Amino acid sequence: MKNMKYKVLAADDEFWSRENIRNLIPWEEYSLEFLEPACDGEEVIERIAEEKPDIILTDINMPFLSGLELLQRLQNEYPEIITIAISGYDDFDKVKGVFVSGGLDYLLKPVGKEEMVKVLTKALGLLEERENTKKQDETSKLQKHKLSSFLEDSEYSALLSGKLYGQSASQTHVSSTNTFSEVATLMVKFYNITEIAEQFEHDNLQMSWNIKSRLRELTGLEENAIIFNNSNKMSEFLIVKTADAKEFRALAENILKEFPLEEYGPVSVVLHEQTSSLDDIGTVYRELISTLITRPFNRKHSILPVRKRKPESCQETAKRRWLGNQHLHIWRRSCTIC
Repeated sequence: MKNMKYKVLAADDEFWSRENIRNLIPWEEYSLEFLEPACDGEEVIERIAEEKPDIILTDINMPFLSGLELLQRLQNEYPEIITIAISGYDDFDKVKGVFVSGGLDYLLKPVGKEEMVKVLTKALGLLEERENTKKQDETSKLQKHKLSSFLEDSEYSALLSGKLYGQSASQTHVSSTNTFSEVATLMVKFYNITEIAEQFEHDNLQMSWNIKSRLRELTGLEENAIIFNNSNKMSEFLIVKTADAKEFRALAENILKEFPLEEYGPVSVVLHEQTSSLDDIGTVYRELISTLITRPFNRKHSILPVRKRKPESCQETAKRRWLGNQHLHIWRRSCTIC
C-alpha cells in the first residue's frame, strides 16, 4: 500500500451519502487517507485538531452547524484546509456562498467518480504547490542563515591573527552586545574533515552549519557563548564562553560523545581554561595550536588541556610569542587537512 500523503474528511448527516463518498473511488491509489466520516459540522470542528485533515468534503444542509457555517469557520480558523462543498440543490446563492467562504469547488449529488477525481486532482495540485513553496522558502531561509554564519565565522576568524580590519574585538559588533572580558576557550579539531565533508556532498557551508548547531546545543544554547568555524582552517571549531574547569571538561567529554570515533575519525578537544578577554583570542589561539601540535598523536579521541602559564618576564613573553608564531607557521605549512 502506498504511503498516505494527505487526509480527507467527509461530513454528511445522511449515512448512505457518507458511505457513497467512502466507496466512490480507491482513495489510497491517489495517496489519500479517507478518515471516518463525520455526521455534522460540529463533529468536524471537534476532530480537526487531532486528525489534521488536509481536505474536507462537506454537505451543505446539515443540522447543528450547516455546511456554509462550517466553511466560514474553517476559512477563519483553518485557512490551510482545502474545502469542497457537496449538495443536492443547485442553488445559486449557496454556490456563491461556498466560494465566498473559501471553498475550492461545489459538487452536485449524486457525485460521479470522474467529478470527484477531477476536483481532487485540483486539490492535490494546490497542496503540492503549497508544499513546494514551503520547501523553497525553508531552503532560502537556511541558505541565508548559512551565509550569515559564514560571514560571522570570517569576522571571528580574523581575530585569531590579532586584528580585525585594524580594530580590536571590543571595537566591533562581535562583542557589542555581550560581555566577554572573562572567558575560557575550547577548540575542537577534526582530523578527518575531508571525509566528513563527503557526508554533506562537499557542501562546506552545510557541514559547518551542522557541526556548529550541534556544538551550540551541547553548550545549552547559551547566548553568551561564541561558536565559530575557523575560516582559515576548516577543521577547527572554537567555543568561547564563561565556564569553570569542571564544566569545560564535561563539555569536552560530551563533544567527543557527540562525534564518535567510528563515524567522524579522531577528534581533539583543546581546553584553554585560563580566563581572558576576547581581545586576547589571538594569543589564546596560538597556545591552543602549540598544545595541539606537541601532543602525541595516536588516532584516538583526546582532551588536551593547555598548561597554565607562570608569571614571566618581558624577555620570556617575547620568546614565547616568537615560538608560538613559529609553531603556527610550521603547523600551517605541514598540515594537509584544511
